[in-house]
Amino acid sequence: MDYIAVIEQSTPEIWPGSTLWHDEWGSLGTFPDGAGLGSEIMRFRVPRRIMAERLDALMKQYRRKPLVRVSPRETPGLTSWLIDHQYRLHERQMLMIWSGHAPTRPHSPLVQEVLTPEQLAGVNALDHRVFHDPVLEGANLHKELQRLQPDSRRLFYVSAGDQVISAGGLTRFDRWALLWGGETHPDFRQNGWYRLVVEHRLFIALNQWAVDFAATYANNETSAPILAKMGFQLWEVHDIYAPPQTSHISSLL
Repeated sequence: MDYIAVIEQSTPEIWPGSTLWHDEWGSLGTFPDGAGLGSEIMRFRVPRRIMAERLDALMKQYRRKPLVRVSPRETPGLTSWLIDHQYRLHERQMLMIWSGHAPTRPHSPLVQEVLTPEQLAGVNALDHRVFHDPVLEGANLHKELQRLQPDSRRLFYVSAGDQVISAGGLTRFDRWALLWGGETHPDFRQNGWYRLVVEHRLFIALNQWAVDFAATYANNETSAPILAKMGFQLWEVHDIYAPPQTSHISSLL
């Protein structure tokens, strides 16, 4: 199966409130929300002869310079352009695939689904600790809760007492599912919680949603080694470049 083609045919997860844009060559990105969040170029596929001209024009449209994802399919020379403009490598992510034919373990009763504002607030507190995401309150918390739908976008967590200690989201597309936002509180790592939440989401995706495969973008230094041991296949490497003023990568995408 051409996993990349299937993934790129899907409308991507974006920061809530940001604006998706695309061009005739297959480039894709988001303009930020009112607070400047969600500023990203996800794909850049323009002809090489107009690369610099297009990038200069595109950057002028951003109020806040975007993160830029560089995969093996981007316009040649993009990385050099970014470095010349004071961009720096922020993170290396591994696109990892779980085949729909691979066996999955039954979902765990220790993993719960986010269904209430209180549960989402607990996960958001963990997001803030791990990913430095904004703290959601009031109407923003309810808007994010409304994005969760049983048949398309779900969020799961494990708690210890009143504290959320691990969490992760799952989004369904036509033929595949994306695992996103996987995290564990620093005080509770090395105890298998991250793996448990991954296994739970895989079971939902492959057995309840019956998708062909699951995919995730894993940090090279943290989650990727765990996922590789679980049986995920490393498919390709993506470099995330950040402008001189660092912007965070959100778990709620």
